[in-house]
Amino acid sequence: MTITGAGVVQLSASQAAAGNYNAATAQTVFTVNPATLAVKANNATRIYGVANPVFTGTVTGQQHGDIVTESFATTATINSSVGIYPITPVVSGTNLASYTPIITDGRLTITQAASKTALTVSSTSINPGENVELTATVASTTSGTPTGNLQFFDGTALLGTVALNRGTASFATTLTPAMAHAITAVYAGDANFMASSSDSGVAARVAVASLDFSVTSTSTSQKVNAGAAVNYPFQITPMYGSYPATVAFTVTGLPVGASATFSRDTIAADSGTQTVTMTVQTMLGLATNSLGQKLAPIALGLLLLPLAGAGRMRKSSKSGRILLALLMLIGGFAVTAGLSGCGSGGTSEKVSGKDYNIIVTATSGSISHATTVTLQIK
Repeated sequence: MTITGAGVVQLSASQAAAGNYNAATAQTVFTVNPATLAVKANNATRIYGVANPVFTGTVTGQQHGDIVTESFATTATINSSVGIYPITPVVSGTNLASYTPIITDGRLTITQAASKTALTVSSTSINPGENVELTATVASTTSGTPTGNLQFFDGTALLGTVALNRGTASFATTLTPAMAHAITAVYAGDANFMASSSDSGVAARVAVASLDFSVTSTSTSQKVNAGAAVNYPFQITPMYGSYPATVAFTVTGLPVGASATFSRDTIAADSGTQTVTMTVQTMLGLATNSLGQKLAPIALGLLLLPLAGAGRMRKSSKSGRILLALLMLIGGFAVTAGLSGCGSGGTSEKVSGKDYNIIVTATSGSISHATTVTLQIK
């Protein structure tokens, strides 16, 4: 006799009367304890944002070919955050009442999902002082939307930190002129997503033009009498709010003997638009070799002096004749020098009745701009 179920079992036996024996009956009661059924769920792992894997486990302790089916339950869903969740096994089948299940839960570990960060810039080439809009989008490689903060970098310099809004962050900034900037967006990650950076660390390039300025004159042509002064006003304007550096001025093309002065020698880099007046002081009449001008009358005097007293000096002593010869020699040299100074050679130049192109150059840092004005001396 085989007893297949657990519980209280009553057995009885009977004997019919036969020969010298009367009929007899006997009974007994005993308990069959349930068998132990070990039910276990295996551990599992998945990343955030994907469906749960197929869970597995083991069942041991079945008796007499009993068939037991194991299934599993968990509280974790596809949207459950990173963490550890129980995997609870459940069994079904025949004769389960004859078993005492020993349940061992498994553990489902959810890990962070990877993220990917993309960066766009409103323009790859801007002027100084202009804003460039930086926009970064952080997306999941599985499902869900990353949260947390995103940082924008110019090389290794932090430009700003912005909180993600539905996976997007924007930041407007100005950049240093006259250079190319390497911009990256770096996502710090959150509880469910790992950190990432834009284009795997390859920066977006934004070129900023050099600071510049303009020089204009409202009076480009002037007439003046020789020896008088004349003014030329100039407007100096920074194109992007400030100059590259301090602005200084130089002048070329002035008439002989003329000089130029400015109402301001320099302009500070942050001075904004300024009006600067150049004053040109001209020279009177004729500009000649000064030595020749001074020697000419002296030379004539020296030549005439010995002639006036030539008669008396001829009758004088030998020393007188020698002095006469020296005076005539000096006079000759002086006349020659004076005549050469009045000729077309040397530095002699008539300044009146001519037009002059005067070039004014303004320099700020490595940037220079020149403008030309005309001066006519009557």
